[in-house]
Amino acid sequence: MKKAAPSFEAMRDSITDIAGLRITCSCVSDVYRVARMLTEQDDVSILEVKDYIAQPKLNGYRSLHVLVQIPVFLSDKVAPVTVDLQLRTVARDFWASLEHKILYK
Repeated sequence: MKKAAPSFEAMRDSITDIAGLRITCSCVSDVYRVARMLTEQDDVSILEVKDYIAQPKLNGYRSLHVLVQIPVFLSDKVAPVTVDLQLRTVARDFWASLEHKILYK
């Protein structure tokens, strides 16, 4: 017996990061400052924070990940959308790109 396809709403609700944004900063203090500026806006809700700068992954990966919910204004309504923010320094961004090329090619 064939299972019915999930509804649009069910698919939308199961996606935790329909949009993503990577922000590179000159220094670590700027990473935290920019994150604070973005998340202190009245219409932004923080869902989850993973601070890989304070607690790096075993492979040395360092980045600040913040999952937020923001309002998106559609023609007939305002819809909450989850966005994955990744903030890190320019040096860490370069290293992550280089490491990805080395490990995954």
